[in-house]
Amino acid sequence: MMARIVLLAALVAVAACAKPADGWTTLDARRLTVAEIDATAERLIAANDVKGLALALIADGEVRYVKTYGLRDVEAGLALDPGTVMYGASLTKATFAYFVMQLVDEGLIDLDKSIADYLPKPLPEYDQYADLDGDERWRKITFRILLSHTPGFANFRFFDRNGDYDENGKLAIYFEPGSRYAYSGEGIFLAQRVLEWGLGLDVGAEMQRRIFEPLAMTKTSMTWREDFAENLAHSYALDGARLEHDQRERVRAPGSMDTTIDTGRDFSPPSFAATALAPRRKPK
Repeated sequence: MMARIVLLAALVAVAACAKPADGWTTLDARRLTVAEIDATAERLIAANDVKGLALALIADGEVRYVKTYGLRDVEAGLALDPGTVMYGASLTKATFAYFVMQLVDEGLIDLDKSIADYLPKPLPEYDQYADLDGDERWRKITFRILLSHTPGFANFRFFDRNGDYDENGKLAIYFEPGSRYAYSGEGIFLAQRVLEWGLGLDVGAEMQRRIFEPLAMTKTSMTWREDFAENLAHSYALDGARLEHDQRERVRAPGSMDTTIDTGRDFSPPSFAATALAPRRKPK
């Protein structure tokens, strides 16, 4: 059984913005102060026995507030800070999707072409996808279907259609591709494989070159780096047991990214005004 994690080793992005008729923009249609943000975060942390939290509030595509709370290492009493490396988990999926859309913009892939158009041989002829032999519905799968979680797969092949774990589980298409939503890391991983096998791309290297380096994300990678160990967030189960960080050696588009919440900006008072999340008038 997968352990439930108490340490929130992930970024929290809030982008619920309202745009009133007078042209002002607010976060969640409310005026928020730093004190209110902190009070809410600290209340939820205490109520759920969270060991550490990294929080980012985003409005209109702009990071408006960043703060960390609690510990990255309970045993050593080390504080979580914006530069702490955390397991990016499923934020990796959104980052990978951004990379895929770059390829779309460059005309390298078409969101609505069958993945069969990119692969040098039928998908079931690859060992990882032999389970699909005899089910030609795989040919209906496109990048749009994979990125929108509608390929018909379970989350991962070791879960059945009801979400129950099966260590001997096989990959299966449970419903017509594109017909309905069902969250699927398996589908995101297939998109990665099509790029690797069909276009010959090194997904990890391409994301580093196209995203992490241009955005100065110096502590972000799709695989583990030894320099991450100096400021790393650990996870803890509900019983308090420490769970060692999974040092990913292989690129996995569904969730292998390690990253930080650091933006390079100082959001701490007094440099960050208490009314920084108040309405802002857009320039005309």
